[in-house]
Amino acid sequence: MNHEELEKQFNGTVFPKLVESHVKSMSDYDILNALNGTMDEFSVEYRQKLDDYTEKQMKNWIMDLQTQKSDLGDLFVSTSKDIEQVFSNAGLMMDKEKVFNVFNIIIMRIAMMAHKSSDIRKRLGIKKGWFS
Repeated sequence: MNHEELEKQFNGTVFPKLVESHVKSMSDYDILNALNGTMDEFSVEYRQKLDDYTEKQMKNWIMDLQTQKSDLGDLFVSTSKDIEQVFSNAGLMMDKEKVFNVFNIIIMRIAMMAHKSSDIRKRLGIKKGWFS
């Protein structure tokens, strides 16, 4: 997992646009399957910290207008550093792939919510359909 390449790929956009691309290109069933598959990459000892961390970040990102407007590349870098620190402090080792998977779980969880909630879509400024 090349984090520098991901950062470059993410530069110049915002996380609501990434969520919107998931919502438009995948059904909620497909997102759920991808989410479950990514979660399965983590062993049992990671699960509680993973759930707690992604739930907290998901809520923060949805509610914080500054985060919604932040460059996605910068958000990816700062979140990656935070993931490494939080999980390390809990005694859980994180390689680059695991760090990316945690970031991706946050995005997919928000995409699941956006699929189901017009309020979330409105808050993030995303459209569900290609022409809506």
